[in-house]
Amino acid sequence: MQLKGMLSKQINFKKHYLS
Repeated sequence: MQLKGMLSKQINFKKHYLS
């Protein structure tokens, strides 16, 4: 399972998009 990886990616994506 790569839930942590997916979450990390989504968080990074959102952070980059929000920034």
